Amino acid sequence: MYQVYHFAYSGIAAQVKPELTTYTATFSKWTSDPGIAEFNCSDNRTRLIPVCAIKDFHITNHGPWPELTQNQLAERKAFGILLGAPCCS
Repeated sequence: MYQVYHFAYSGIAAQVKPELTTYTATFSKWTSDPGIAEFNCSDNRTRLIPVCAIKDFHITNHGPWPELTQNQLAERKAFGILLGAPCCS
């Protein structure tokens, strides 16, 4: 389990604060958004968390990033690149 810093994610960039949250998180899987993963948290919630907000997280310990499908690539070219939905701690 990892400790999580308070964060805000705008869909493009993450802002991380130095304070830790009251919950911990366990890596579940990567999302199609670079640097964003799904975590199961100790408060029984599933969250999308930017890995820069995870204390002592090492990307190489969690397998490869997902590949985008041809449909996802076409959609991103047609509508511009949207990296993810806004979220926060």
